[in-house]
Amino acid sequence: MPRKVTRQTLKLSGRSGVFFLAVMFCLFFIGIWCYQLLQGKERAITSAKKNTANLVRFIEEANNRTIQAIDILLTNVSISVKPGIWAADHNPDLFLRSLLDEAPQVREIAFADQMGRIIAMSREDMPHDLSIADESFFSKAREEHLPELYISSPRKGRLLGEATPDGPITGLWHFLMARAVFDESNQFAGVALAVVNPGIFQEQIQALDIGSKSYVAYYRYDGQLLVASDQKSLHLDDANHAHQTLFTDHLPLREWGTFVQQPQVSGSSTYIVSYRATSRWPLLVSVAIDKDEALEPWKRDAWDFSMLMLTSLIILFIFAVMVYRQHVAQEQMAQELIEAHHDTLTSLPALQLCLDRLSIALSRAQRDQTLLAVFFIDLDGFKLVNDNHGHQAGDHVLKVVASRLTKNVRQMDTVARLGGDEFLIILPVIRNVSIIGKISTKIIQAIQMDIHWKKDNLSVSASIGIALHPDHGTSAEELIKSADKAMYEAKKNGKNQYVIAGNTELKAG
Repeated sequence: MPRKVTRQTLKLSGRSGVFFLAVMFCLFFIGIWCYQLLQGKERAITSAKKNTANLVRFIEEANNRTIQAIDILLTNVSISVKPGIWAADHNPDLFLRSLLDEAPQVREIAFADQMGRIIAMSREDMPHDLSIADESFFSKAREEHLPELYISSPRKGRLLGEATPDGPITGLWHFLMARAVFDESNQFAGVALAVVNPGIFQEQIQALDIGSKSYVAYYRYDGQLLVASDQKSLHLDDANHAHQTLFTDHLPLREWGTFVQQPQVSGSSTYIVSYRATSRWPLLVSVAIDKDEALEPWKRDAWDFSMLMLTSLIILFIFAVMVYRQHVAQEQMAQELIEAHHDTLTSLPALQLCLDRLSIALSRAQRDQTLLAVFFIDLDGFKLVNDNHGHQAGDHVLKVVASRLTKNVRQMDTVARLGGDEFLIILPVIRNVSIIGKISTKIIQAIQMDIHWKKDNLSVSASIGIALHPDHGTSAEELIKSADKAMYEAKKNGKNQYVIAGNTELKAG
């Protein structure tokens, strides 16, 4: 039995398909878009971490060389400048000045005896009675005989104090590096110290292209800031960063590493921080790269990629509109085809489609030498239904009759509406003539059953004329004409019955 095709079915299937495909493609492109952006961002952050770690390693190696040079200088001082070992013709100040010429990062070199008094200094205009006895590191070195290198916090020191005509001593920023000196009996003999110019380290840092918001810093292990790429950091008398997560969470676990530092206060930046402790001295190098600056290349690439994806989506949208319009055109063509070949009220095949199917069935019957039957059906009492109950009731009756006809024939059979209250049924491949009578009887009984319409029961019956191939015709026109003539015989002789063409015997339902 042919499938019932409606205009609404075509509209829903066509438009829903276009909409579904468009949504799927959009979701697919958006998914790729988001995935690529996120992956690119992760790669950019990973690359920034790797580059930051490499930069820290490079700075740490350069810093090691600088500190090592200063430490060698202090070692030379500790070996050569001791109370009581000077030769009569040996001037310690000249010796210290000669060492100073080899160390551009050092401003002054001095030696303090076991009482803390400066007894030798590279400076020509050395102040009198200069002492470092009150320095905490000196007391600790004398009492505990500490052998390691000491590094002070940045300060404005008296060793570099300059008297001005209109004010007190001002001084320049520096930090001290000192090493305890012991005599042959391992007794504390004093301290060799160097006044280090932090600007040397800053020049090295500022030569690096790390971005305007990023910074490099040197720390002591206790969090005391020594040098930073931002000059203002050195102007803090108490620049101790021991409370930062670098010293509280990371340094205690590992002497090197990389992590992301979230904003400490609202509005501040997020940093990718890499740090590394020196292996020989209590120093730490840290590089903090502003995350936004590190992601700038990714943002540019993301913008280009987003423009590409947006262009693709626009093209996809235009394509979807074109496909949609094509579907609408095809839908209109399909509707025109349906209207040309199907009855709009019952959705049954119309006369033209019925004739096409009858021609095909005839060709097969002639080829296979099988019987074929054509039923011509006219409803009895249909005009009375229209006159008494209106055309809506008549349309309802026609639809119910069409449904009952399709239910009482085989799946291979064709039920068509010719117009008005006339129907045609094609029964191909009949192998047993008795099936004709059985189907006819079932149809007559089904149609004469009451049809409910609102509060009324409507009643019609059927007069059926039957023509067989090849007995009553070999063409579609001949068979339909024979079946039509037999139908009129059924009406003439009492209605509600079927008549086979050429057979005077009437068959009631």
